[in-house]
Amino acid sequence: MITHLEPGKGGVMILRGYSEEFVGVDVDALTFDAWDLVTTPGFWPAHLGDVVDDEELLAEAWGVDEDTVRATYQRLSSSAAWPVFAVDLGGGARLAAVWRNYDEDAAMDFLIVPAGEQDCILLATVGGNHVGPGISWAELAGLAERAERAGLAERAELAGLADRQPDPLRRAHVLLVFLPMMADEKASSKKAAKQVRKALKATGASGDLDELVEWLVSENACFGPVPWGRADGGTTICEDVSSPRSPGGSAALEPASLRLVSDLLTLSG
Repeated sequence: MITHLEPGKGGVMILRGYSEEFVGVDVDALTFDAWDLVTTPGFWPAHLGDVVDDEELLAEAWGVDEDTVRATYQRLSSSAAWPVFAVDLGGGARLAAVWRNYDEDAAMDFLIVPAGEQDCILLATVGGNHVGPGISWAELAGLAERAERAGLAERAELAGLADRQPDPLRRAHVLLVFLPMMADEKASSKKAAKQVRKALKATGASGDLDELVEWLVSENACFGPVPWGRADGGTTICEDVSSPRSPGGSAALEPASLRLVSDLLTLSG
């Protein structure tokens, strides 16, 4: 069933320091918890479309026609609402994927939403003028593993539940939702490919998935495979200067933010 995207139905979180960037738009009123949308026919081809430059391949993998994908994409990208997919990083911090449905500059943003009064930290942008990558394979795999162990804290909290049972499907959802901002030389390993293939199958993809897996682990249409490393002090950094997590890049985060992001994503594993 298609979930209708309605304005004013969300306010899933206050995106401090991010919402204010969009003139004339009440972003906090438009955002909503979008995890229920992952079961919408055509969702995954629509969500992954910016990093897999083959619409037919995506549609065939999930057994839907391209018209269905386009219709779902139109709903996801409607300026009437901004879907947000968020996971708990501990201590009140969250990682969020935001469909930034701003008429003049639409894209998908990936943010750290720190605890307390700190502003959001932009990790990556996919689509439009892309920025990134924003996460290493080890961090992404750790995030997905935690989702399987602990459940999606955001969704459980909103529903008033205490669901903390392992759930492989949740692992797949988290892996694939945040995968568009990942680019990492180490993702070309057989182990990484196996995990991505398992996630694809868990969400209903079938058939020969080799080409799709290759796109997702090593041929991201926005970011090529890049090395990640450690700075002095142990902060995880990206060695591609186009990433905000590269200390030498033009879009580099401040050292304190680099460290905070690294700590939060390391602890998520």
